[in-house]
Amino acid sequence: MKREPPHSFDLAIENGTVVADGWTGEAAVFVSGGRIAAIVQPSSSRWRPPARRHIDAQGCLVVPGGVDGHTHIHFPIGFGRRSADTWESGTIAAAIGGTTTVVDFVPGTGEGSLLEAFEDRRQEAESAAVIDYAFHSTVARVDRATLREIRLLTEAGVASFKIFTCGPLGVDDGSILMLMQAIGTANGCAGFHAENDAILSRAGSELAELGRLRATEFPSSRPPIAEEIAVQAVLHMAMRYSTRVHIFHLSTSGAAVMIDRARASRLPVTTETCPHYLLFSSEVYQRRDAVKYLIAPPIREDSDRTALWKALSRGSIGSVASDSIAYDYRTKTAASEDFRSVPLGAAGIQLRPGLMFRHGVTDGRLTTQEWVQLTSTGAAKAFGLYPRKGSIRIGSDADIAVIDPRKTVTVSPETTSMGVDYTIYDGMECAGWPRAVISRGDVIVEDGNYVGKSGRGRFIEASYAAADENG
Repeated sequence: MKREPPHSFDLAIENGTVVADGWTGEAAVFVSGGRIAAIVQPSSSRWRPPARRHIDAQGCLVVPGGVDGHTHIHFPIGFGRRSADTWESGTIAAAIGGTTTVVDFVPGTGEGSLLEAFEDRRQEAESAAVIDYAFHSTVARVDRATLREIRLLTEAGVASFKIFTCGPLGVDDGSILMLMQAIGTANGCAGFHAENDAILSRAGSELAELGRLRATEFPSSRPPIAEEIAVQAVLHMAMRYSTRVHIFHLSTSGAAVMIDRARASRLPVTTETCPHYLLFSSEVYQRRDAVKYLIAPPIREDSDRTALWKALSRGSIGSVASDSIAYDYRTKTAASEDFRSVPLGAAGIQLRPGLMFRHGVTDGRLTTQEWVQLTSTGAAKAFGLYPRKGSIRIGSDADIAVIDPRKTVTVSPETTSMGVDYTIYDGMECAGWPRAVISRGDVIVEDGNYVGKSGRGRFIEASYAAADENG
């Protein structure tokens, strides 16, 4: 029997161009025990340690596996129903697109224990997810028990929380202040769906009185000023406790300016936007199939889309998330005559990195470094997963995507694996499609096919301690 060399590695990725956080260059990446064990640049040595498996990345980019900081996999959508994907199918779709970590949500109901809800959600994922996952905990009520559980959740590895400023799960400003203090004391992150509830209520009531409830009227029910006022209020309150804050799915140019000002004042704020805000404008609501594009906040004007791209390139928006939730067409369109009854959101978990490469890097809006930041590193840092995730450095998890910048895929329900029979991105092009995807050292995707084991994903405990130490 042939014996393995005494210092062999599990995997070598060679001949590619590594695009990591902070540097780009030709290098070979060596993996052992699920972690990155060595990075060897051609100019540094002729030495090539032996490895049990080799991937030739000639002509490809070797990048950190994607981190999607906002997903809704197998998510409750009311009346005892779930979204159209499962933890297995949803995470396989993510992996095929180059994502190796998702940050999903513990749903909020306003009742019961946050810790128990987290344990239930974790058990759902652990037997089926094929890539690693973390969680945001949704907080829909504020009382002594909830405030006590904030620290217990951070100790259990849930470092970020979702707070609604509107709707049935919304909490008032006084409660937000109490939550910010508790989350800040626990070294967590207060994340917000930021739209002003009073403005939404007034706008919705006026449209209902006029009988204007078709999908074409949906943007009027959630005007831009609702987001801008809510973001401003959140940022102002965050200053009181210097609490780490994240704004989910930013959609307006006005809110982006507020984020710029807050960051200039050194407030610890991060934010994200989503592909649908970057690739569409409000004209979609004039289409016959407008109901497919009902997403909250709504898709905005061309001027907002332009402003968001500029905010990405200057770094004020730190990540792009899918905000993916999978519905079949019948579920999405069943109540198309009344937008109040339409389930909001769209599937995009598989397409996020490829859409951003095609419309960002290929179109010259982003550099490859910026693309890596926006699709991987930024979310890892924002949610306490860095440098274990979102990084190619020695000691980090070997979550790596080997990207072929010339490979394109035209989106259709047939070319995606997201568990849906329609997609809002139908006919659009993705680029930078993965030749291979590695998760904790395991090759799980080859040439667009999932080849990994079922249920191999792990819950990743989030903490800002390591991120603070490593920038």
